[in-house]
Amino acid sequence: MRQGLYCIYDRLAGIILGPVQLHRHDAAAVRTFDEIARMENSTVGRHPADFALIRVGHLYIDEEVAVHAETVVILEGSQWAAMNVVNAETP
Repeated sequence: MRQGLYCIYDRLAGIILGPVQLHRHDAAAVRTFDEIARMENSTVGRHPADFALIRVGHLYIDEEVAVHAETVVILEGSQWAAMNVVNAETP
């Protein structure tokens, strides 16, 4: 079974924020980012444009465990913020 390895990257500090998250696909990772970004008391919630959701690789769990690393930006915090402004303005 293949699982994606996702992190929230702090562009200003140049570091990974929090733990690596395992998700089966990008949409599930985006949903988790959305939940974190909606928390007004979180750093991501206060400054979403400073962060990005990135996939740093895949974890393969079959007969053995193998990791394939490649970094891909899944969603920029600024994109998330723009989508939420549009959604808030839609009746």
